[in-house]
Amino acid sequence: MGISLKLPSLTLAAANWMVKKNRDYGSLASWDVAADGWPPAFTGDPIYLAILPVDLAAVSTSADVLCRSLQQQFDPKEIFEWVFCPGLLDDEVWLVHTKRVPTALN
Repeated sequence: MGISLKLPSLTLAAANWMVKKNRDYGSLASWDVAADGWPPAFTGDPIYLAILPVDLAAVSTSADVLCRSLQQQFDPKEIFEWVFCPGLLDDEVWLVHTKRVPTALN
């Protein structure tokens, strides 16, 4: 695992949120969307380390492809305020609340 050099703006915004909140990267909680559903908007952090479903975890692919697959699988109509984006480490996926982590996309 290495640090990805080409990160989307949502990943950079999430990393900036951690720095501004003086949070350690290792303090990110994990969330299993397949088992637990979407995290509630009113509790917890706006960033989670996504636990990949078994079928996607077994496939060797990039984090970008994993994120698109997860978004299609769990939020195809884009009705939730949570988005999957690549994490700071290669092949890592974050679940980010777009209203609580401000980006230029909002």
